[in-house]
Amino acid sequence: MIKYIYYLKRKTNRVPLFFVVFSIDLVFHLIVSYIVTIYNPEILNVFDENMSLTEIFVLSVIIGPLIETFLFQYLIIEILSFFKKIKVNTIIIISSLAFSLIHYYNLIYIIVTFLSGTIYASYYLYLKIEKKRFQFLYIWVLHSLYNFSVFILDDILGW
Repeated sequence: MIKYIYYLKRKTNRVPLFFVVFSIDLVFHLIVSYIVTIYNPEILNVFDENMSLTEIFVLSVIIGPLIETFLFQYLIIEILSFFKKIKVNTIIIISSLAFSLIHYYNLIYIIVTFLSGTIYASYYLYLKIEKKRFQFLYIWVLHSLYNFSVFILDDILGW
């Protein structure tokens, strides 16, 4: 997966890689959401229907991504990276699996978040390998921006 990030960087040298990664994550979500909701329109609704839009926004766009980025990208990746014998792909899979299993609303949601977790872990490791600063901040903002887009599409526009 890291090789794919490098490939994207070479092919999109005029567009910041952050936005390329974000776009891939969002397009993937739109495709999967469309396919899944054909069969069951309610399957991706994970918040209590009694929650206000403000509560959903704060939880899904600010607090959730902050805690999840800390636990599943920063903490897991930094701890596993300390052990030099663990391969990068193994670190990505462990991080993604942990990230997806915390989203245990249903099997479809776990699968979708596993792929998003793979994107976040890969991008985090890419930034770490490239010795970029503020990897945590990049991933938190990426995750928040993604969740904000989904919030607008799902909760505001009702797609």
